[in-house]
Amino acid sequence: MYGPPPSTTIQGKVSAKETGEPIFGIKVSIEETNERFWEYTDKYGGFKFEGVPIQNDYKIKCEDVDGPFHGGLFKEKTLTLVKQGNTNNLILIDLDLVP
Repeated sequence: MYGPPPSTTIQGKVSAKETGEPIFGIKVSIEETNERFWEYTDKYGGFKFEGVPIQNDYKIKCEDVDGPFHGGLFKEKTLTLVKQGNTNNLILIDLDLVP
């Protein structure tokens, strides 16, 4: 077999659970892959990873690394995305504020 290994795109939006507003500056990463994938959400709360190796599931971790600077201090959240044929669908993640 020649060429790059099969890959997919994982994209989504992070918002505040209480208000539904997008959160800028959240560090989103994909854990447990051979490569390290991470980025910060844009002003619309969006993130996008391209060229992610295909696996049965993905651990997506969201961390508030800037403290209360972008609308509050949010709790860290890790979720498992199970591959369902097409992982190119938009993932919606809501974060709780730290009391």
